[in-house]
Amino acid sequence: MPLSTSITFDENDVYNWFSIETTIITEIGHVFSRIITYDDGSIKEQEFDETGALSYMFQSDPNNAFAWETIETIYDYASSSLSERVIVYDNGNTTEQTFNAGVITNSLLVDNGDDYDWSWIDSSYDQNGQISERELLYDNGVFTTQLFDAGTITFSLSVDVDDFYSDAWDVVTLFYSDGELSERQTRYDNGSFKVEVFADGTLSETVQIDDYFGAGNAYDWSRIDTTYDQSGLIQYRETVFDNGVMKYEEFENGIRTEMTQLDGFSYSEEPLDGGANAWQQIYTAYDQSSLIEYRETVFDNGVLKYEEFENGTRTEMTQLDGFYNGEPPVDGGAEAWESIVTYFEEGDIARRETLFDDGVAKLELFENGVRTVVYQDDPDDGQGGARDWQEKLTNYDANGQIETAGTLFDDGDTIIFNYEDGERTERVRFDGDDDESWLLSVTSFSDEGNQTVNYDTVDEVPEAYLGYLGLVYVSDFA
Repeated sequence: MPLSTSITFDENDVYNWFSIETTIITEIGHVFSRIITYDDGSIKEQEFDETGALSYMFQSDPNNAFAWETIETIYDYASSSLSERVIVYDNGNTTEQTFNAGVITNSLLVDNGDDYDWSWIDSSYDQNGQISERELLYDNGVFTTQLFDAGTITFSLSVDVDDFYSDAWDVVTLFYSDGELSERQTRYDNGSFKVEVFADGTLSETVQIDDYFGAGNAYDWSRIDTTYDQSGLIQYRETVFDNGVMKYEEFENGIRTEMTQLDGFSYSEEPLDGGANAWQQIYTAYDQSSLIEYRETVFDNGVLKYEEFENGTRTEMTQLDGFYNGEPPVDGGAEAWESIVTYFEEGDIARRETLFDDGVAKLELFENGVRTVVYQDDPDDGQGGARDWQEKLTNYDANGQIETAGTLFDDGDTIIFNYEDGERTERVRFDGDDDESWLLSVTSFSDEGNQTVNYDTVDEVPEAYLGYLGLVYVSDFA
């Protein structure tokens, strides 16, 4: 087969090539091969069949003008359409493509240079050349399969084959609608399962289930249902705990505003066994910054607790024993007291007032959370009150250790105990009803033994003890 070769040079630099070398089959005049050398140094070598149709092409980039080193292309003999292409990139990566009648059917991209977080990407295409399926193997062992319809993604499945995310997920399944994510299902290594639903690509709902696959109870809850607003901000969340507790949370603009906790029952049911906790219901309200503002607790024994907060710090707490509609219980309630009101300053307890079932009132004062004074009053009900004393007063030092403790009895007698470093050192007794042989009795306590001195008249009482005579706790604290 006689051949003839000619070379054409672009001497005036009119074109983007430097030279074209063409070989022709002399007998029939068809081009046998062509070599084009471009101005940038790249070279294109073409081969043709006996009909003159392009059958093979090899491109090289010796001067590194492009991101690839070589491109090898094979054409179909019958149709002269594109059949195969292999691209080798500068970084060592390769792309292998196959075609049918010039339409791409498959593409395999391999990251030989380890420039990306994946090892290879294998893509398949439909008869129109639109992607229909893609498989990806990531460097960390995760394997992903994606399905497409008319080039639009409809499904994705990722499997953590090598357990790279050992403390996270095992399988992630994605569903799409019109190319936008519509649902995501995640199976975690610990056996829990989460479904996320999207509307127009925005998260609208999630369902989380613990121990869905029987792999173990990973959390203290069994199910969490969450809904979101049109902006994807959380709007409502419902949690079912393993112990039967139900928690309902409401949000505005993604900020929690209310929370209700029910122990062992829903809004329409009540537990038969009293539930898992000592309370039946806890209602909590939050301010615009999501800081707690108010909390109300109903205990199993009928006690009610109300707490108020400012900027998330508790300021006041009221406890009522079995009160309903403001009325005390007929049976006295579950506790020995009717009500306890506690006040706080900067989060530390400052004052507590307790009213007992028998009418006794107790006042406790605190400084920086440390108790300083306890005052108790047994009001006279016409029969001397509920106790055999009228008042009690106890004082504490800055460390909360007791300093003095005194009692004024119904008969007028008084007993005062003095302490040092929390240890009792002295007892002073005043005979208010004149039924003793002495007026004032002072007992000193020590390791060597106790010593008592009695004073029969006022004149005998030392000046240091005159303040104990006829002592009453005037209602400064009441």
